[in-house]
Amino acid sequence: MAVPDATRRPLPPSAALGRRLRGSLVFARALASHGLLPMSFASLGLLPSLVRAVAAHGLVQPTPIQAEAIPAVLAGRDVQAAAQTGSGKTVAFALPLLQRVRPSAAHRSARAPQGLVLVPTRELAVQIGDVLRAVAAELDEPWKIAVVFGGVSI
Repeated sequence: MAVPDATRRPLPPSAALGRRLRGSLVFARALASHGLLPMSFASLGLLPSLVRAVAAHGLVQPTPIQAEAIPAVLAGRDVQAAAQTGSGKTVAFALPLLQRVRPSAAHRSARAPQGLVLVPTRELAVQIGDVLRAVAAELDEPWKIAVVFGGVSI
C-alpha cells in the first residue's frame, strides 16, 4: 500500500493531525514539508558527544523518522514506527539507547547487559551491531557491544 503524499495538502489543525497521523511517516513528512522538524541532531535533545559522533559519520540533519522518534525515546516513551529501508530507523533508536544507557563503572563491574535489541534476522543483528559500534567508538566512554544469534558458537 502506498503512503499518500502528505506534503501536497495544507496541514489540518494540529490536534486533528496528531490524532490521525502521530508517529507515522506521513505525519513526519507533513511536519518536514512545513519546516516544523528539528534541523539538527543537537535540537533533538542528544548529548553533545552523540551529536559529534554522528557528525563524524557524516550525519548532520535528522531524517523524519529520527526527528520524530529520538525525542520520544529520550523522554522514556514507547515508540512503534515504520519507515522505508534506508530512512534511518537504526540511528533513530541507537542514539537514544547510547544516551540513556551509560557504561558507568558501576554497570561495568556488574557485567550485566544494560540494553537489549531484539531483531528477526542475523543480518539485521550484525548491521545494528555495526552501527552501534561505529557510533560508540566516537564516544568518550568505552562500550562493549555484543551481537548474539543462534546457529554459531558464542
